Amino acid sequence: MQAALVFAFMIVLPSIFFITNAQVDDANSPVSSADTEEQIYIVYLSEKPPKGQDPEDHYTKILSSVVGSEKAAKDALVYSYGIIPGFAARLNPDQATRLDEQAGVSYVIKDIKYELDHGNRINA
Repeated sequence: MQAALVFAFMIVLPSIFFITNAQVDDANSPVSSADTEEQIYIVYLSEKPPKGQDPEDHYTKILSSVVGSEKAAKDALVYSYGIIPGFAARLNPDQATRLDEQAGVSYVIKDIKYELDHGNRINA
């Protein structure tokens, strides 16, 4: 009898908690719109733009191959980095994957926004 109680408290109850918690999290999560939603991606290139060429023009040319046009590429370009060869662009996951497969692109990563937790500070 005592072994059955120990089993219930150590195995069954935590399992019920985790299953219930997972169902609540699934109910609050958005439905697959994130799969097609545009987000900011940071694109690192293997080399700097050629000397004499404007970096933004170079990045726009690279972007236009995945977004469809030069105008769409200019709209997608969010930021051009000065120190590293790369840029930030607003892309959907499919565009980011195709861009990552291009020659000259080192890697493409999704930009993540972190917020600081200030905790429970007492204002003095």
